[in-house]
Amino acid sequence: IQMWKPGSATAIAMEPATGEVLAMANRPTYDPNFFATSTPEERRNRAITDCYEPGSIIKPLVVSGVLKRKLVRPEDVFFCNNGSFQVGRRVLRDVHPYGNLTVEEIVINSSNIGMAKLAMLEGQKRLYDDLRGFGLGEPTAIELPGEVSGTLRNPRDWTSYSLGSIAMGYEVTVTPLQIVSAFCAIANGGTLLKPRIVKAIVQKEGGAGKTFQPQPRRKVLPDNLAREVIIPILTKVVKEGTGRKADLQEYAVAGKTGTSRKVLDGAKGYGGGYVSSFVGFAPAEAPRLCVLVMINGPRGDAYYGGTVAAPVVREILRRSLNYLERGAHLTLYHHGAGPCMG
Repeated sequence: IQMWKPGSATAIAMEPATGEVLAMANRPTYDPNFFATSTPEERRNRAITDCYEPGSIIKPLVVSGVLKRKLVRPEDVFFCNNGSFQVGRRVLRDVHPYGNLTVEEIVINSSNIGMAKLAMLEGQKRLYDDLRGFGLGEPTAIELPGEVSGTLRNPRDWTSYSLGSIAMGYEVTVTPLQIVSAFCAIANGGTLLKPRIVKAIVQKEGGAGKTFQPQPRRKVLPDNLAREVIIPILTKVVKEGTGRKADLQEYAVAGKTGTSRKVLDGAKGYGGGYVSSFVGFAPAEAPRLCVLVMINGPRGDAYYGGTVAAPVVREILRRSLNYLERGAHLTLYHHGAGPCMG
């Protein structure tokens, strides 16, 4: 991350099967031993207090809803207008021009135009319900202070352009914790879990303690759709698509890139830099770890999530999974708000 000199950065590692937050780190950060010398900017837990427009990282959540409702099949083909698609007075563009793409290929290649057409097929109310089902627009209720809910407006407040915008990850804001929780729901077979940081309370000298069990919030996807359709698509994102820099030789990785433009400070419109993110889980066939990295304002020539954030997720997954494979008990630390137990 240091090579990109961003304004801030956040990384979160969660266990998909339990919702346990195994690591949560923010930059800038501070040393809790010298709390009095730190600034509020350094002490803020950006994983739960900072919202951003997620960009393309939202696309698997949208596609999951369309497939769940059986409005399309993964092999159905959509024409992506060779990279330029006019909606009213607005023109949607893809980074690379595409002609015909299957639903699966729309996600793999992160086509904005393809996603907009899928969202139009689903409609406002159903898209809203699906994203709300994944936890967007509401707090996760993690046991940490200062969590915000992000923004997912009621469809009555949407415009004629909102379907296309939201399908690309704009007009909606999320916290990093909300996104990694949503992807854990895909990784574990379709259940959205409450994130938690305390695994157990142990009394001194052998007294009775308390162990906390996973807390399901709701079922958002059928098991077979998550495991047999969505996860294989996200695995191809890493093997063939925009997430190739997250690929590992030792483990199959599933994930999605996200790159969004930032709004201008004190003015209307975009142009204030970029937010680059990637979320991935592995091993894809039986996920043990889901990791999100969000880099706010990378500096230099590169800013795509697949270039800036994906390699960081790859290294976190590689080192953590190798550590787990050696049979060690995993206890990582949350930089900025004390230790996390997992």
